[in-house]
Amino acid sequence: MIRGDRVTLRPFRRTDIVLLNRWHDDGETMQYWGTRMPLVADGQWEPYFAPGGKFTKFEHEAFFAICNEAGDPIGQLGLHDYDIIARRGELSIFIAEADYRSKGYGSEAIIAFGHWYFNEKGAHRLWLAVLATNLRAQRAYEKVGFAREGTWRESVYMDGGWVDEHLYGILRAEFNARYRPELVHTAR
Repeated sequence: MIRGDRVTLRPFRRTDIVLLNRWHDDGETMQYWGTRMPLVADGQWEPYFAPGGKFTKFEHEAFFAICNEAGDPIGQLGLHDYDIIARRGELSIFIAEADYRSKGYGSEAIIAFGHWYFNEKGAHRLWLAVLATNLRAQRAYEKVGFAREGTWRESVYMDGGWVDEHLYGILRAEFNARYRPELVHTAR
């Protein structure tokens, strides 16, 4: 488990399948992933929990339930395509429970994850892509310390039109300078 001040990141459990189905069926939540359709269809979660499934390993991929102060899951954070040699990976995150959006829970989850990712896993770089229309997420990433590094033009076709995606990244030295200054000059 990874702990922040108000959030805890924990592995998903089979008992979370009902929530995962509801979240992935919610068009408002999924629109920020560039789709209105579920990423995983109802009834297809079980392989994720099998030995070696996406929710059981934390090497090249890692998926966490973002839980509030009471321990209730409110969203999902994922690490994708972690490259052990280059020590870089892609972040994905959403706060699925509407009552917890725009209240800093996503930012806090990213910071808690960043401590683990950079300082325990030994990563060097974390990046993500965000729809140009998702201004709330862009503000959150910039608040945490991500720098906008570029744009994939007309990268996603959604709702009858093309949408750009902005690329953001943060390096371990930048993260630690902001959140763990005592670690800035440690081994690279």
